[in-house]
Amino acid sequence: MSGSPQEILVPTADQGVSVKAHKVARTGNGTQRVIGLLNNSKPNVNYFLEAIDAELASRFPDYKIVNFVKPRSAGPCLELDDIAEQCDFAINAVADCGSCTAWSVHDSIELEKRGVATIIVVTDVFEELSKEVAGSMGAANIRMATIAHPLGELKEHEVKARAKKNANRIIATLMAPANTDRSNLSAPAGPLPPLGSAEAVNDYFYAKRWTDGLPIVPPTAELISRFLATVATPADTIVGIIPPMMGRATVEKIAVNAAMAGCRPEYLPVVIAAVKAICHPDFNLLPIQATTNPVTPLIIVNGPIVEQLQLNSGYNVLGQGWRSNATIGRTLRLVLVNIGGGVPGRMDKACQGQPGKFSLCIAENAKASPWEPLHVEKGFAPDQNTVSVFGVTGTQDIVHYARTNAEEVLRTVIHSAPREGYKNLYSGGGPLIIFGPEQASILGKANLSKKDVKRIVFEGSKIPIDIFNAETVTLMKGRRQKYFAEMKDVREVAIADSAGDIEILVAGGAGNHSVFLPSWGDTRCVTVPI
Repeated sequence: MSGSPQEILVPTADQGVSVKAHKVARTGNGTQRVIGLLNNSKPNVNYFLEAIDAELASRFPDYKIVNFVKPRSAGPCLELDDIAEQCDFAINAVADCGSCTAWSVHDSIELEKRGVATIIVVTDVFEELSKEVAGSMGAANIRMATIAHPLGELKEHEVKARAKKNANRIIATLMAPANTDRSNLSAPAGPLPPLGSAEAVNDYFYAKRWTDGLPIVPPTAELISRFLATVATPADTIVGIIPPMMGRATVEKIAVNAAMAGCRPEYLPVVIAAVKAICHPDFNLLPIQATTNPVTPLIIVNGPIVEQLQLNSGYNVLGQGWRSNATIGRTLRLVLVNIGGGVPGRMDKACQGQPGKFSLCIAENAKASPWEPLHVEKGFAPDQNTVSVFGVTGTQDIVHYARTNAEEVLRTVIHSAPREGYKNLYSGGGPLIIFGPEQASILGKANLSKKDVKRIVFEGSKIPIDIFNAETVTLMKGRRQKYFAEMKDVREVAIADSAGDIEILVAGGAGNHSVFLPSWGDTRCVTVPI
């Protein structure tokens, strides 16, 4: 960091990772070429690829065609090595939502890196996103074919007709030499123009889409120096790489966004820990940044630092009123936007979003809990300061009117769990239940452990699988393979893959309320020390 004390610093980061797609196809199959068809398990993709398979078979009778299925469209593709070992070419289909587009681009780049000429098929609504992600990952030359959106709502004959209509272009692009133009790779951020007032800074940053729409604190060099003084880590240390833009989240860039959000300098270690947590592979940040779902990180802070920073764990814990909660949560969103590129409508494709995307940070009310705190449950010492992150899709109030015993409290929770249209049902994972102190006390007096509560909720919230249509069941079986394998003859489906995947903590003030927070099914809770 250099310049005058009043110099305004830029909150964005330079591109962090370059993974350039190769243009060399495999030659290890002798005279026979092999084309792999990668089905990302989105609705109707099987019909689409059946039609493409037929077209390939008629045009290339000497080629071998092998089908692969990726069960989780919004997660790592475990089949990449098998495809690379067997195939010269691959058709990766179909990217038709934010999260699956981000991962499909990633998978295609990884196949190109392994020497497999690969084309990604994307619907037109998500074409811009796929190009943005590919360019940010240093692979602007990736092969791509765009088809009309939507695909999942069509009938089988309509899907196959669309595939046949686009087959010529898909096959021609796949077989053509790769384009080596990489002209749209992101460049380092340039210097800011003179900005003489706080109002001018706000207007400029807003026009650049560097804010969340609310006013920001101008991040002057002098202010950032005070933030950096609170940590021993050098300013240029990379805490993590934030997708989809793969920006370097350095300590200094995190501090700039924290200052903008209105944090006090002493909050910076908590923010750094939160950034580290969301970059853990288990959190699966790449699709979260691009998904059409309203998922957002929820930060939960544990340890003595809760009182030191006056983090709220009681009344209105999920609401407004506390600077530490509000600004720490807001900082994480600004990091996702400015360093990761999660700008609404550009990379962030959430259909409606949710208010928690402005800020969502709480502390656990450990003193009111009859159980071990969340961080102790995760293996940390009681006096250790930690941050946990959940990917949640919203909050649902649970009112416990006249519920005075443990059985009634848990029955209300079970009946409040969503019955359909709920991501955990389709993709696994597990929800978070925040019990109010009164309800937690009732459960504790009944000698129910966290493990007991999780088991009761897991078993009680199962719903008949026959309420879902056949296509949805097929999707669920693909995405929740472990659950269906372990349960054998599945006639009911639970809200989590296992009882242990349901998370529980205590927060809030006195009253007859608890909160149910569904999670985005393709993410897991991550806890890190501060």
